[in-house]
Amino acid sequence: MIKKTTILSAFFVLFLTNGVLKGQDTDLGAGINSDAAFAIQANICRLNDGITMERYEALNERYFKWAKKNKVETFVALQTPHFQHGDFDNPPSYDFVEFMAAPFDIHGKGWDKLTESKEGQDILNEWGEVSTCYMKMSSAYFNYANEEELNVGDSRYAEWNWCSIREGKSPDDLIAFHNNAARRMKENPNGAIGWLTMVPLLGGGNYPTFAHVVLYPDMESVMQSKKVEAAEGGWRFRDEYETEYAECSDPMLMHEKVYNRPK
Repeated sequence: MIKKTTILSAFFVLFLTNGVLKGQDTDLGAGINSDAAFAIQANICRLNDGITMERYEALNERYFKWAKKNKVETFVALQTPHFQHGDFDNPPSYDFVEFMAAPFDIHGKGWDKLTESKEGQDILNEWGEVSTCYMKMSSAYFNYANEEELNVGDSRYAEWNWCSIREGKSPDDLIAFHNNAARRMKENPNGAIGWLTMVPLLGGGNYPTFAHVVLYPDMESVMQSKKVEAAEGGWRFRDEYETEYAECSDPMLMHEKVYNRPK
């Protein structure tokens, strides 16, 4: 556990200090820039008995208005499984995962205002009435970002796979490989509009060291990427990474719906 924490901490520090490839306009809204690390709160949720998604969305709208009034808005997107690892013998234990992205200080101020104000406490109490959620906090950083495409559209897809650093490799080794992969992606994104790395910070003891998340605007773009990987040699690059640098899970695909995109 000490070793994992040491590697994770070193990876996070490098994560903050290494440059990556992006366009000129780095603004993604909600105080997030594609050339700087930010924080993502993940709420792994299941609706309580008798509660509809419409009820949850109504609560979200109440929260968004409160957050705007208190100047603690976050980018909010909700992901549901599309191509998942579950089956009849191993169904998913959650209904959706809600992601709240913002600078680190906004998350801190937002939680303080939620817990210290009456309206904030009312929102938290209603959240507990409509859903059961497990909260996780991670850092995130874009290795590649098409800011123009990321700033439009409320429906897209996210490909996930979790990884741990292989024995004998250092965070510097992974960063170098990631930077090379980012250059390749900028030259030919093969349908992708963003690639970010997430590192668990709080509540991530049951997870590997980091996650890769690749964003696509639609399923046609997802399949364009899979065609390159399967039939045009893209698998060799992935195989080199997963054989020599990182031990990774098989990827899964989530559908993402954007609920709140602050300017």
